[in-house]
Amino acid sequence: MEMKWSTDETSELVRQWPFRSASQLAGAFGRTRTAICGKVHRLCQAGVLKRLVVKHYEVEPRHPPPPGRKTPQVPRPPRPSEIKRAVIRYTREPILTMRPCCLIELDDHRCHWPLDIKSPEPATDFCGGAALPGLPYCAHHHYRSTQRGEYRHERTRHY
Repeated sequence: MEMKWSTDETSELVRQWPFRSASQLAGAFGRTRTAICGKVHRLCQAGVLKRLVVKHYEVEPRHPPPPGRKTPQVPRPPRPSEIKRAVIRYTREPILTMRPCCLIELDDHRCHWPLDIKSPEPATDFCGGAALPGLPYCAHHHYRSTQRGEYRHERTRHY
């Protein structure tokens, strides 16, 4: 439902526009911010208001925190340039630490290397050792699968 603007409301809006934000005026007039901005736009087109008005808000100064209290520091997310790759190079094949498990017992922290690779049927038993962070295999099976002898892992480092 459309609410009509009275002459008094329009003159008050023109008077207060340079000193208050659209959100503040919306609360004072009991209208939406969109209604205020629309009316101001129409008043600018009619030449009643200037198009680019420099606002002079009446802002209360921010008081510093009490002497014994610190302001909480919110951690910022790392920038892409701050994300480094950690490379662990293996000089020889890591020791196999197997804890055989079935498919139901697998999770992100256990090695997904199938134990019976040569079988034509789907694997039912897996290594189950401690998987490297962010990878499906333990150190031994990761070494065997890549044959590079290195492990790359992304981690954040804040400077």
